[in-house]
Amino acid sequence: MEFRTWLENYEKAFSQRDKTQKADVGRALGFKSNLIKYSQGSFATLYQHPKHPDRLIKITAHKEDIQNLVRAQRLNSPNIAKVFDWEKGEKVRQMPSLNSMAIMVEKIEGQPMAYTTGDFYELSLGGRFELAADWIAYGGNEKQKPVLDRYGLDNDREHEKLAQLFRTLGEMEKYRIELSDLEDNIIDAGGRYVIVDMGF
Repeated sequence: MEFRTWLENYEKAFSQRDKTQKADVGRALGFKSNLIKYSQGSFATLYQHPKHPDRLIKITAHKEDIQNLVRAQRLNSPNIAKVFDWEKGEKVRQMPSLNSMAIMVEKIEGQPMAYTTGDFYELSLGGRFELAADWIAYGGNEKQKPVLDRYGLDNDREHEKLAQLFRTLGEMEKYRIELSDLEDNIIDAGGRYVIVDMGF
């Protein structure tokens, strides 16, 4: 993709996100009042679900993110934010007035993972997820251990969390869901890592 096209797509997504935040999305989705903003990313805005404290409503014009999150539900993995059905069993609600889509997702409490994208790439042995999972489950190899040491995370609990995450990422590739922007899109929820955005 040419840089100009890439930049135009980003500018369009950012302006779409801003337009969403100015709208009464609660009423557009059939609620009696507007929704309370919980957080925002580059493309999406997250709102607290008015009836379910354990759920968020994610509104975005980024079609790839929505499609990948919905497709990834087939894996039934604890490493993927769960997507809930709306009342009529639909996973995605179209919002034509905002040129966006809305999904209801699991609310993940935690912090972004500690690793930079470069260090995570090193831990994953360059994206060889199955091999990385096997090595990390046994304490890590000569490439993984220095990264774990740098973050002070060379322990059994971290090995287990990373092995599980690497296996999930390997399974996602079988569904042709490949991610490149992992640093801010994986949340450390304590006992597990959770992928919350699958846009790229």
